[in-house]
Amino acid sequence: MSQAIISEEELKRRLREFKLSGMVKTLELRLKQAEEDNMGCSEFLALLLEDEINQRTDNRRKRLYTSAHLPFEKGLEDFDFSFQPSIKKQEILELATCRFLEKKTNILFIGQPGTGKTHLSVALGL
Repeated sequence: MSQAIISEEELKRRLREFKLSGMVKTLELRLKQAEEDNMGCSEFLALLLEDEINQRTDNRRKRLYTSAHLPFEKGLEDFDFSFQPSIKKQEILELATCRFLEKKTNILFIGQPGTGKTHLSVALGL
């Protein structure tokens, strides 16, 4: 079986044709890595596929975040529980497990302005 050698640019063009932009972004890096580490074909391909999966996951997350129209992006790790001692950290961490979704239970945050209701709502949404 003869082996056809194609240029890196042609390879990128073909990957774009199949809409594999994650592979296109990391191809140069992975080719160098494969050469330096004397990588096998299946290992090289596995890394490229992982890059594509990561890219698609990131893109999906960005799309979902944008469509959610949340006012900002903050997580529970950004919330200062010491600033608001009336909020029980353990209860919020329990909510973060999302078991309330399985139970089909609603959550309602009520309180004075500036107590962190929106921050906690966004963090749970994310």
